[in-house]
Amino acid sequence: MRSELNEKHAQELEKVKADMLAMADSSQLEQLEQLMTSNREEMDRVRAEAGTSISEIHATHSSEVAALQEQISTLMSDNIGLSSDRSSLEEQLQALRG
Repeated sequence: MRSELNEKHAQELEKVKADMLAMADSSQLEQLEQLMTSNREEMDRVRAEAGTSISEIHATHSSEVAALQEQISTLMSDNIGLSSDRSSLEEQLQALRG
């Protein structure tokens, strides 16, 4: 009878041990899932911020390119005008010498 009680007690201890291990695994699994969810949310936030930054950089770059194109166009127009003025001055100089 005593050995039966000891055996039953050992079985109950094993069951409690198994239940506690299952609970610990479950708790660790829940913590891991929470950590993964938190990490996923942080990654989404970082991606959104990076997307915004890229959009802002692209918009700034586009406006700077447009401004540079305008400056180049103005300089080319000025250069054509100067070239014309130079030709006219050279003709006048030739006329004065000649």
